[in-house]
Amino acid sequence: MRLQLRNRRASKSARRLALLVAIVLGMLALFAGAAIAAGETWTTGKADYAPGEVVDFSGAGYVPGVTYAVPVLRPDGSIVTVDPVTHEATLGWHTATADAEGILIYDYQLNGIAGLYEGRVYPADWLGYWSEAPIASVLFTDDAPPAISGIWQCQPGPYPGSTFDCETDGPDGWTSGNNEGPFLEGDTVPYRTRFLNLVVGDTYRIQIEWDTSKAGKHALDYLKTFNATIPNADACASLKLVTCVDPPSTVLIPEDTIMASDPEWGGVQDSGEFTLYNGTIISTSTYTLEKNDHTTVTEPPGAACTSGGCYDGDTSTYIDVIFEADTAHQVVLAWGGHIASRLDWGIENSAAFISGSPFHMRVNEWYDVTNGTGLNVGAMDLSLSSDAVVFPAVIRVIKDAVPEGAQSFGFT
Repeated sequence: MRLQLRNRRASKSARRLALLVAIVLGMLALFAGAAIAAGETWTTGKADYAPGEVVDFSGAGYVPGVTYAVPVLRPDGSIVTVDPVTHEATLGWHTATADAEGILIYDYQLNGIAGLYEGRVYPADWLGYWSEAPIASVLFTDDAPPAISGIWQCQPGPYPGSTFDCETDGPDGWTSGNNEGPFLEGDTVPYRTRFLNLVVGDTYRIQIEWDTSKAGKHALDYLKTFNATIPNADACASLKLVTCVDPPSTVLIPEDTIMASDPEWGGVQDSGEFTLYNGTIISTSTYTLEKNDHTTVTEPPGAACTSGGCYDGDTSTYIDVIFEADTAHQVVLAWGGHIASRLDWGIENSAAFISGSPFHMRVNEWYDVTNGTGLNVGAMDLSLSSDAVVFPAVIRVIKDAVPEGAQSFGFT
């Protein structure tokens, strides 16, 4: 134990010395006419740690003798401290006090939760609200493989106004549960997914699938831009540890020639885009339709759907999106699902006529193209309640008054 304490004290002394050297060099550069950045810093000794290691935080530019809160947000969304001996976690955070040179040092014990972490510095009286801007912050990882952290859809609650941005606030906004709407036929449901622990410069492929028909009625017939119906939808709202860099990478969603060949189809597929933040979309695949009998139809469809029957029973369609990671932990993909309309498919063939069974959007699989390996997806499936879709309709009330006149009347 004494040896461990001596090693830790020696490590802290070395870090203080390194920071002092950096400060002196910075002052020399300033006197030489070079510009240096002002403000507090917060860094870790390395970008990635092995499970169970101690994260060595350090920073400079703080007020000497002042105590600061130094919380760490874990990949599971919790803020805890970890006992360095038992590795047991306790909700809360530690504090650290700046030394006479304004240097702040803090050691944080990891305990096996793999993924992306963020360490921050706040005033000592911080109350735990992560939405507050920190004095300084830093990201690091705990030896984690590439992962999809979730799939979300936007639930608008009362039919959204022009300023609704999908940010989670009570029951409305981005949700990983069932979507109760309301939406109109012809509206577009926003969807998003987020990738973690990617290798910058590597190429990945994700497969997206959606229910195109339920019991022969058309459900989500094609894909569209995620904010087509809710213009202010923010694909990165309420995602912790994410800073989406504008402009995003976009690519046109291709025309679904399988759908266009069906004799019941009488519409025009609206144009749309896949939107990727902090990455670059390379390409998309063609579409594949899985029919009720589990046979598939691929593009070009030829005569496969021209005689009808492709959308009998329950069917689904899927497409691949291939992209390159520009950052390791903050890549977000967004798209929309267009709700089938009777204007395109005819009366009693559209989404509002589906009863009972919800229809789904899901991530089927994803793949590390660079290294030729399949990656774990888990349960990535979202449902849109059939009751969430309503007719776009207008009710007109006409009252015949006796005697006829201009007198107003109440109506309930």
